[in-house]
Amino acid sequence: MMSALMLRSLLGATLVTLVAACQSADPPTDYETITVAPEEIERNGASPDFVGIRSTVTTGDGTWVLDRAAPFVTHVASDAESTVTRFGSLGDGPGELRHPVAIQATPEGLDVWDVAKAEVVTYDPSGVLIAIRPLSNERGGWIRPDMAEVSYLDPWRVRRLDGHVVFARFPNGLTQLPDAASGALVRGGTDLDPSQTILEYRDLVPRDGRALGQFATMPLWDACGNAVVVWNPARSELEWFDPHGQRTDAATVDARPPPLTDDGIVRFLRLMARLEIGPDFEAADIDFQSMARKVRPEFDALAPAIVDVRCGGANTAWLQLFDPEGDPLGHGRRWLRVRPGSAPSVVAFPPDFRPTEFGDDAMVGFEDAPSGQTLSLWRTQRHSTT
Repeated sequence: MMSALMLRSLLGATLVTLVAACQSADPPTDYETITVAPEEIERNGASPDFVGIRSTVTTGDGTWVLDRAAPFVTHVASDAESTVTRFGSLGDGPGELRHPVAIQATPEGLDVWDVAKAEVVTYDPSGVLIAIRPLSNERGGWIRPDMAEVSYLDPWRVRRLDGHVVFARFPNGLTQLPDAASGALVRGGTDLDPSQTILEYRDLVPRDGRALGQFATMPLWDACGNAVVVWNPARSELEWFDPHGQRTDAATVDARPPPLTDDGIVRFLRLMARLEIGPDFEAADIDFQSMARKVRPEFDALAPAIVDVRCGGANTAWLQLFDPEGDPLGHGRRWLRVRPGSAPSVVAFPPDFRPTEFGDDAMVGFEDAPSGQTLSLWRTQRHSTT
């Protein structure tokens, strides 16, 4: 039987990134709750099957999709023919991609950030290469490539705002979740050269005198329109900032962190074993229960209450509640809709639907299916969320 030490050596830093509790974060019971039925999710009939959707960007012309496998970029047009354009082959040549992590629409077409090649590539809407620019050496330290797959944190998020881009910068690098506490949210150019600091993560991380454990609660952010929205866990507030870092509004959110349990650690260790060893990890006969008890002191007592934040139109944001059912990393079905001055409401999506963009009229996302992931959406007029 493989020992805890042997598996830990195999998994390396992955072991000390994030675990999932077996309980979920619960909002107050007096919040209005909307449960979306599976039949309310509309599949995009033109959508191809994707291996693993990293992100989507919807414009008036259709939806751009960044996949984890080549062809990495797909555009599903909103025209009558629902034209599908796919490009971004795997390789090291001009216009080819190695490890793309973020996309943003531009007037010319699409910007794609590739961290393996340290460049941002601009394509026109048909996939023709327009420009390649190297990423700035000032963009921050090394980030482990699979950080978004082994934690709830998305370190690669890039958003276009007010003629610049907003991104998180980690000057000391990011190999495990507690490292994020030294990060900052910054504004800069498309080459990720920072020109202004919007906020420092250390000011928003909850502190109680102890060193950060391996289940640290971290700030989360998104940007859209002309505003940046930030989840401040130290104050349990959702805060809005203008493009220059001036706070413009805030809303207190009553989201209760759930306790972390040994069973939750076991779920995470099993996930890490599957990622590092492969689908046949059970053949290694690992004693996960024993390992969980041994590494328990490395983890916090509580899981984070919130694991993602998304913009949702003017002065509206959505917070994803931690829930490990179906996902050891805690990306649950329930999202809090928050607007300053109004009581939050809860929307619970079907288990197979994962929203990526929140609009006033529809939520764009994808559905999991045996054949892969497909673009789908939920129209908000099916329920009143005002």
